[in-house]
Amino acid sequence: LVGVTLALLLARAIVEPVRRMRDAARALARGDVSRDVAMAGRDEIAELSTALQEVVDAERAMSAAAARLAAGDTTTPFRARGADDALGRAFETLGATLERLVGETRTLVTAARAGRLAERGDAEGLAGAYRELVDGLNATLDAMATPIAEAR
Repeated sequence: LVGVTLALLLARAIVEPVRRMRDAARALARGDVSRDVAMAGRDEIAELSTALQEVVDAERAMSAAAARLAAGDTTTPFRARGADDALGRAFETLGATLERLVGETRTLVTAARAGRLAERGDAEGLAGAYRELVDGLNATLDAMATPIAEAR
């Protein structure tokens, strides 16, 4: 009876934390970063929960950075967590690309307001829709400058 009781207690001590971590991992896979899973202790289960908590914390940080970026804050620095951090490197590149795009747009708008319609944005190094946007602004300035030049 004592052996069965001890076995049940031991099983509960192992199974419950593993279930909590499983549920948190599934929630994380669905994008839910609201669950904390770190558990106190010095055993392997506590170490595993601490490692999983590090993943949750990193995903929270990336989610917050993405929200700031979506709100137009291109000044937030993005840092990869390590050499193998594909998501972090992608965010670093995205942040730098958007900061550059905003800079090129700002330069063109400032020049146009000052009447310098001959200035063009530099689309070199930009790709896809970002390049199309700078090229489109340049084409718009060309379309505005041509009639003005002819009228002169």
